[in-house]
Amino acid sequence: MQLQILGPLRAWRDDVSVDIGPLKQQSVLAALLLRAGKSVSLDEITDFVWGDEGPVSTVNVIQTYVRRLRDVFEPERASGARKGRIRTVGSGFYAARLGEEELDLLRFRALVERAGRAHAGQDTLLLLLEALDLWRGACLGSSRQEHPWVRAVNQERASAAVAAVAAARRCDAMHETVPRLRAVAADEPLNEPLHAHLMLAMAETGAQSEAVSVYEGIRRRLADEFGVDPSPTLRNAYQEVIGRIVSSRRPVGGIESGIWRGPPPALDGLVGREEDLKQLTQFVTDRRIVTITGPGGVGKTAMALAVADRLAGHYRDGVAVAELGLLAPEQVGDRGEERLEVMADTLCALLDVPVRAAGALESLIRAVHDRAMLIVLDNAEHVTATVARLMDHLRRVTPAPHILITTRRPVGMPDETIWDLEPLPVPPPDAGDPSGFPAVELYLRRAKQHVPTVDLSDNLGVVAELCRRLEGLPLGIELATGRLRSISPTVLLHRIDGWLGVLTRPGRQGLPHQRTLASTVQWSLDLLGDDARLLLYRLAVFTGGFDLEAAERVAGFAPLSAERVAGTLTELIDHSLVQVVRGEEYRYRLLAPVRDTCRALADNSDNADLVDMAAARDRHLRFSRGPSAELATPARQAGARTT
Repeated sequence: MQLQILGPLRAWRDDVSVDIGPLKQQSVLAALLLRAGKSVSLDEITDFVWGDEGPVSTVNVIQTYVRRLRDVFEPERASGARKGRIRTVGSGFYAARLGEEELDLLRFRALVERAGRAHAGQDTLLLLLEALDLWRGACLGSSRQEHPWVRAVNQERASAAVAAVAAARRCDAMHETVPRLRAVAADEPLNEPLHAHLMLAMAETGAQSEAVSVYEGIRRRLADEFGVDPSPTLRNAYQEVIGRIVSSRRPVGGIESGIWRGPPPALDGLVGREEDLKQLTQFVTDRRIVTITGPGGVGKTAMALAVADRLAGHYRDGVAVAELGLLAPEQVGDRGEERLEVMADTLCALLDVPVRAAGALESLIRAVHDRAMLIVLDNAEHVTATVARLMDHLRRVTPAPHILITTRRPVGMPDETIWDLEPLPVPPPDAGDPSGFPAVELYLRRAKQHVPTVDLSDNLGVVAELCRRLEGLPLGIELATGRLRSISPTVLLHRIDGWLGVLTRPGRQGLPHQRTLASTVQWSLDLLGDDARLLLYRLAVFTGGFDLEAAERVAGFAPLSAERVAGTLTELIDHSLVQVVRGEEYRYRLLAPVRDTCRALADNSDNADLVDMAAARDRHLRFSRGPSAELATPARQAGARTT
């Protein structure tokens, strides 16, 4: 016979599952197994099974359940109650007498005890991992989790997991413990010390962004369920994780032009960005808050780091670059003060500022009060409201730090200077020598880095077409050249349609939403409201440019009226998902990666019926035929101006 309570209650005999009866009978057995080897009174069993609502004849019911359990487990010894696995001990007491090979809880405890006596760190770790692998979830599954006996057993598991982390640290085997620790934390969603150990273990194995996500998850649960902030233990672990991120990205010896904290600028500089760099450097010098906006993959981070590098010597206290892409996106109902504290925590860790009792925000404000420096807030599009609140506080500091922000949408500050970063210029189809265009120049430079022996002089036409298809987006060009070791430019050009999964970063480089062109578009889509996402999907039917009237006529149908298109289009422009061609009359266009990803996602979305791409395509077709074509709707459709 084998019994399992480290997870849902189960019983086996000779590898065959055993029926242990109705739920109340199972609860009686669970009470005995939780106290295996100890006497359990009828009152204790009653409290475990029924609480304060037990039947009048509780004693008789328990006796009946015990007799049935004896029949199930040892039918041949049913009459020998004092010698079987479930024994009567004195008057009104029962006890489960089992060996460690019969009950997983006893086996777990025996392994943990042996681990405590082991002398070698590797032996200790192996015993603890074996013990943790006995668990199939929380003790007894989802039942009785608040009962002290169950909580105590679950705590034994958590303690063993923490001990395994300590043992793994001694023998440099942390990667072995993280999956087990993650499983324990999933069953203990509010256990702050346990989550602190999980975060630190993840950070030690290089999974810093996942560690930050763990912190954000438990912080939100604590706020939603209890209305409390994370404990000092959890906050300290978070600061250590952020500190590891900062130190891992800090250039050895700093930047020559001044003090530098955070990710370093690219060593080989920028391509085709001289005018942007010149203008932005002047703006950041003269103005308090400058924001670089642009579509995903356009190179906002590289530009910001290049500006900061050029200005590092201009500020007495140098430059600090804070990566905000690791923070969880803002959601409706968020506690603004808590999110502000989390962001301030990130900056305190970056600046080596200790968080005092007054909190991270107050500690940060005091620390920067006397610092003349440039702070770069990178990848802020998903936390713009929190950044705006932070700016409100920092602008009161004199002398105040200058702030450079990268984001796909403006933060919305009244004194914010916005610089739209455009994709790199690409050669037109009839260009004689495409090598002088910045997009092609970047491709050739990166190609030499990936495959130094490659010679693309005879394939410049193909390279130019690739750059056009990639719309001059530096991220797309970087990803395309990353495939050069295994796929020729010609083959890649023929396979680049359908973006999803074709162009990816190797391994786990970069933020999760910057590892593919599809993921960088999806990240922006996830930040949109329902109307904006619906409009963007419908606008994907345009292959080239369109004006406002075309957008209203083609995409303005139920549930999105034509009257709401203009305002919704503004939201898409603010999110850098629709590009504006400004002239006497404004025109609009979707970059190819945005358009193609939206087309792929629209027909497979959960709201495909509402999006109704078939109707959008039909309206676009009728509209593009000119004034002579009538739509099957009351509105007449003027000729589309598409390119």
